[in-house]
Amino acid sequence: QKVIDDIVYREVANPYNQYVIYFAGHGFWAQRGSVGYGYIVPSDAHQIKDLKFTETTELQSYIDYETLFNNLRQLNKVVLITDVCFGGTAFNSILQSNVSVNPKSERTKVLNPYKKILASGVTEVDDFVRLMDGSISKHSPFAQAILNVLEKQKTSISFESLFSLLKDAVPSSANPKPPTPVSRDFGSITEPNEFIF
Repeated sequence: QKVIDDIVYREVANPYNQYVIYFAGHGFWAQRGSVGYGYIVPSDAHQIKDLKFTETTELQSYIDYETLFNNLRQLNKVVLITDVCFGGTAFNSILQSNVSVNPKSERTKVLNPYKKILASGVTEVDDFVRLMDGSISKHSPFAQAILNVLEKQKTSISFESLFSLLKDAVPSSANPKPPTPVSRDFGSITEPNEFIF
């Protein structure tokens, strides 16, 4: 959370800056009564003792998506990539009607607000997989798919192209179980815009 705070609140605001924030590790979904809450689990989080009833103090050491999105909405151009379990579930539950897309603006593509999230899947995702030669992969299937796409690029690539190539990924010896990524907009977005990697 400190890194996010440093970016959002301590840097000099520049609308031309693009931010890619990548979380890899664990995600958690807590059902409390009829409401579900999604979290990213940082490396220094408290261990949950009882999965059927998570204590408030345990969850307070996690990063909840609602707070995360509220912070990231302060940035002009940001892509949040989550390679964690329940990433898609979490943002689908939160981002029901919070996105406002404004019509064409006189501003340029590189200035107009752009906010996207890309998740490795909706429910549980694999951290590692067994490869065809019997060894264990160095990366998660999602991370490997992103690396495969970026390594093949000779020029810059837009977020939309990256997402399309990830969705169409086919099994290979290096990645026998490609992910099924999901993406959503969040915050304020103005067309036309762009985000180039």
